[in-house]
Amino acid sequence: MGLPGTHNYVTVFGTWLDTDGNGLSGTVTFEPTVPLTDPTNDFFIRPVVTTVALSSAGVISISLLATDDATIEPKGWGYNVTEVIDGVTTKYVILVAYSNGSVQNLATLH
Repeated sequence: MGLPGTHNYVTVFGTWLDTDGNGLSGTVTFEPTVPLTDPTNDFFIRPVVTTVALSSAGVISISLLATDDATIEPKGWGYNVTEVIDGVTTKYVILVAYSNGSVQNLATLH
């Protein structure tokens, strides 16, 4: 279920492989960096933590609210990303701008 009103979403995908080309195992978690509002459509957006498990091929795909959506405040927000791949944890922040396309590779956002 999407948000009320019209909003932009971006499909983010990624692949994790070992040096032999085998898919790795683990999870990737996405969480908005701040609480959000949509003053145009009069509602608050509570940040939700979403965790995606890698497939047996080491692949994920997730639809995320675009960080440059015109009606979402505050401007300049992003997603905290936590990778737990084969027991190794990596954390970073990404921007998922719809202006860069509706489908984006996490490797280029990282």
